[in-house]
Amino acid sequence: MIIINIARLEEALTKAVADFQENVKAYCEAKKGEITEYDLEELGKHTFYALNDFKSAIIEHLKKTK
Repeated sequence: MIIINIARLEEALTKAVADFQENVKAYCEAKKGEITEYDLEELGKHTFYALNDFKSAIIEHLKKTK
């Protein structure tokens, strides 16, 4: 049972990383010119979302294995 839960956790974390990569890649491909303060804020926002997804997946995993 724990192996299945770890597999689900790994799947959720892998998805969070893939989503982050896809979002940042799409933003960078659309970006032209020099990096601005807004660009850094967007990157920060995407980083926050990815870390929040990591946190949620880990907490959910811990609650289920308690």
